[in-house]
Amino acid sequence: QVVVGFASPVARLAYAMASGMLPHVKSLVTLGTGCLVGAFGATAMRARERHQCLEAGEFYECGGRYYQAMGHAWDFTRRDFCVVFRPLH
Repeated sequence: QVVVGFASPVARLAYAMASGMLPHVKSLVTLGTGCLVGAFGATAMRARERHQCLEAGEFYECGGRYYQAMGHAWDFTRRDFCVVFRPLH
């Protein structure tokens, strides 16, 4: 007769701990994968927005230098919105 089992009580305890932790490991892997997919999606959207800004061609010249309009930001000293420029070198 062949008895299939664990060789030692330590192996039995390790198996019990591993089987009890498996649902938690699966949920952590799922969480990590979701975070990676979300971060990639956000990065891809920002890259697409930046590319669309470049194609839109909102370029300005001031004092012989050229700038690209990136958007608007709140200026706390003037208490008004102002245009944010990026210098083109």
